[in-house]
Amino acid sequence: MGRSLSGYGFLVAMNPTEGSRTMDTEVFERTAMEQVTTRLLQTYGDDHSPQEITRTVEAVHRDFDGRPIRDFVPILVERHARAHLSG
Repeated sequence: MGRSLSGYGFLVAMNPTEGSRTMDTEVFERTAMEQVTTRLLQTYGDDHSPQEITRTVEAVHRDFDGRPIRDFVPILVERHARAHLSG
């Protein structure tokens, strides 16, 4: 069963009895970044090229390299990328 994080549409597969992830964190994060990029393309595609949006997401994501806690990285990447693309 999936659980949505903070209404952003990220699904994390959880074992309902143990509460442990059944997806590898790296796979989850890669999938979440693809979802972020897709949403931002839908929102900002009229004003920015797909390459610019993709580069923005990738650059913001790299800013979180080396951070030990990864759970909220996709949400933070989306927030920072939205701020960059809208301002």
